[in-house]
Amino acid sequence: MIHCPEMGSTLMRCVRPIFAGISAGMLMLALQAWEGAAMGNSPVFRFEDYSGLSNEEAKKAVSEHLEKMFPSGSLADNPKKYLENAGAKCQELAKYPGFYYCTYNHSAGGIRSIFVTIEWKILIWYSDGKRYVSKIEVNRGATGP
Repeated sequence: MIHCPEMGSTLMRCVRPIFAGISAGMLMLALQAWEGAAMGNSPVFRFEDYSGLSNEEAKKAVSEHLEKMFPSGSLADNPKKYLENAGAKCQELAKYPGFYYCTYNHSAGGIRSIFVTIEWKILIWYSDGKRYVSKIEVNRGATGP
């Protein structure tokens, strides 16, 4: 048997607290990530990840992703924060109440990036000023010559 000189004990008794500390730390990180995703703070979402898709495919994929994470009845601030964490600018338009208007632009990539910009526009509709998601509408287009 291996003994810990400072503890006068076996190796397992020396190592067990270390593994317990690591396991507790990993559990805390997992819980923080899960809580962040539930609150719309997950840093995983990137608009650029949908660059290789056609506009229709990209809109459908992002719509499905957002609707899965923030189904109807969710707090409307959560998808707003989630998109802002991904770099989008979200605002309420005073003239048109009832939704958050989020926009994000990025280059098209490759040689096209010199001339073409991909524009995302996402509307987070909420119900009757209660601030609960009623629907999420995703649009994407390209600008340039």
